[in-house]
Amino acid sequence: MDSVLQKINKQLHDGIVFLHRSISTEASVGTANRTESFFHG
Repeated sequence: MDSVLQKINKQLHDGIVFLHRSISTEASVGTANRTESFFHG
């Protein structure tokens, strides 16, 4: 059971790191346009 939990934990962590990276990238590229299209899309 522990190994399953560890696996899930690792996937969660990887997902969060990935999300954080893509958010940081978008922020430096220009999140304003993205947000604009999200609200008005």
